[in-house]
Amino acid sequence: MIKRVSFIILACFFIFGCTNLPSSKSNNAETKTSTSSVKGALLAQVNNWSIGTVDFKDRVEALKTLLPEEQVQKEFDNRETKLKMLQEIVNFEILAQEAEIRGLDKDRDVVDALKNFKRNFLAQKLLGAIYQDINITNIEIDDFYNRNKNIFREPEERQIKEIVVNSETQAKDILIRLLQGEDFSFLARSYSASDSRSKGGDLGYFKIDQETTSSQKFPNFWKVVLTTDKGKNSSYFKGDDGKYYIIRVEDVKGGQPMPLRDVRENIREHLKGVQANNKKDEIIEAARKKFKVVINEGLVE
Repeated sequence: MIKRVSFIILACFFIFGCTNLPSSKSNNAETKTSTSSVKGALLAQVNNWSIGTVDFKDRVEALKTLLPEEQVQKEFDNRETKLKMLQEIVNFEILAQEAEIRGLDKDRDVVDALKNFKRNFLAQKLLGAIYQDINITNIEIDDFYNRNKNIFREPEERQIKEIVVNSETQAKDILIRLLQGEDFSFLARSYSASDSRSKGGDLGYFKIDQETTSSQKFPNFWKVVLTTDKGKNSSYFKGDDGKYYIIRVEDVKGGQPMPLRDVRENIREHLKGVQANNKKDEIIEAARKKFKVVINEGLVE
């Protein structure tokens, strides 16, 4: 528990920083208190640094988005954890101000780190503005959905039965009896050499996706499954194990495109991301014509 709380407190401080940092070196006697930019009621103050209730709530909510839901419920649903977080933020501010008094803010590594943070923050700020300015219409969403229905299909599930025998002669005999109308489950119980024999060859439902087809059975098995219609039996075929298989697709469900209403917002965010990335590339290309940009790729080892 201590380790988890410490992680959250440190993550909160380092990721989101503190507001209203002192602009220059000061001490307690010289510092004037200023809380004009605090959002919400004043929650804590160290000299001219302060944090309001809204500021603190925003940080907590932002941190929640970075953690698994179960951890959020465990860590943030109690006042004690929030008080520890607040106290740790204040402690870090005290340390930061003491470091400034000692002149550590003039160290080269600190100056470089702040400079790099500013450059990265400015770039992210511009990217955020680009993203927010993009408006995706319902017509664009409808068009994307209609042109890409396959990617919105739910995984198809097929109920599969099998008969597995050791020789081609056996497989031929059983196939003939199936063609003459004998029951698949009865023949599986009578002759199949697989573990599914006791269930009439029934393997149950399988999702037809990459994970299933790559981890179970063998490639040709799934090829036959996908080319056999619902309620139909396959011909016999040889498996990778040297045995002979006949399968039946007892039932097929799923495999239909998800309704547009269920994926509309996902499509909107996808299209915004694509357009934002294109706009970013346009801005970079235009800026390259104005800026002096030199990249010595040959120096990269």
